[in-house]
Amino acid sequence: MDTRALLGGVEVTAGDYKFCVSDGGYNRTEGTLTVSADAQVSATLPYGEWFGNIRLLDVDQEPYRAAQNRANHTAQYWIEDTANALSSVYLNVVMGNVPNTKTTRLRTIYTGTNGKDMSGISRSWNSTATSLTYLLTSGMEGKTFALEAQYTGSDGYTQIQSYDVTVTRVPTLKALAATAEGTKLPLEFAPNTREYSLKTVSSTVDIDAAPFGEDYTVTGTGAVQLTGEIRFRAGEGTFWREKTPDACPENTGFYEPFFPTDGAEYPLPGGQKLKIRVVPAPFEEKIQGVHKKDLKNQADYAKITTLYPALVLRCRQPGDRFHPAGRGVGKELRKWMNEAGIPPRQRAGLPLLAAGSEVLWVHGTGFAAGLAPDTGSTLVLQLELQTMEEVES
Repeated sequence: MDTRALLGGVEVTAGDYKFCVSDGGYNRTEGTLTVSADAQVSATLPYGEWFGNIRLLDVDQEPYRAAQNRANHTAQYWIEDTANALSSVYLNVVMGNVPNTKTTRLRTIYTGTNGKDMSGISRSWNSTATSLTYLLTSGMEGKTFALEAQYTGSDGYTQIQSYDVTVTRVPTLKALAATAEGTKLPLEFAPNTREYSLKTVSSTVDIDAAPFGEDYTVTGTGAVQLTGEIRFRAGEGTFWREKTPDACPENTGFYEPFFPTDGAEYPLPGGQKLKIRVVPAPFEEKIQGVHKKDLKNQADYAKITTLYPALVLRCRQPGDRFHPAGRGVGKELRKWMNEAGIPPRQRAGLPLLAAGSEVLWVHGTGFAAGLAPDTGSTLVLQLELQTMEEVES
């Protein structure tokens, strides 16, 4: 007959066991014990915050784009798919409130692209020279792994606090060239540059874009300015003609095609500048520098770019309609401006973001209803307003 013992209210056969106790989240304790008779076992779970800022760096010690969520211990990083990035990913983890600064170990739990287990390699806290070898390879879309802080107490049990880390590869180009009627136009290509501007007197321009990966597909959008009033644009499989509306007041002359590219800037009437940011979601307001008063200037990036391919920053036009966030229905923009108490002298030159006659964003009010980020958002479009004095300083 087997000898049995009682462990934490669980009856088990006598022998040697490995156990794991978890809080159901990112804290757990593991260990081994020998059961030969009735026994009680106590195990302490990790508590406090063992991790500070977590960054992935390139060979120049510049951080890759990231979103660290301290509430649920997840971190996401976007790494450009260039040859330089394949072998140049460095881990920088700031040590938090660990039980023992000398004996708390840092580990990365993943199988390398060489097929070997990398979880036993000791990683250094607070270092910028910890290379994550064999993490990525060409053609890989991404990788998910666990980052663990491990501490073995006097009882011999190991307390573990972890982060779930996701690395997403960002496709890039290997080469980009533009020619006009056989003449190569000056263009300083860089794999990480997202926007280029060219001028030519030719009626046609040929763009030759070579992707970094052989299995990539290159698509794009753009605009060609023919005169002061007429421009043609292409995107989302559509080619269309635009005309600067006559209704735009001559005293502003404000009419600018809008491209939601991270880092882009647009001067606004009245001495302000609109800066564009595209940031991961979810993200921590404190880390990303977002104030609650600016949340009205955030929108779901996918909704903006897929539902509205032709965006323009401009002043108001006859027939414009606006549906403010938090309001039941939309209405004519002129009626809304009257109800909102906007001074008449400001209405004609008030900057708007529009798609056709649908107004999506109003300076000082924010985005329209239905565009705010939600739990399903992956990227957030954020509009930041700056005065020229702030920009210069």
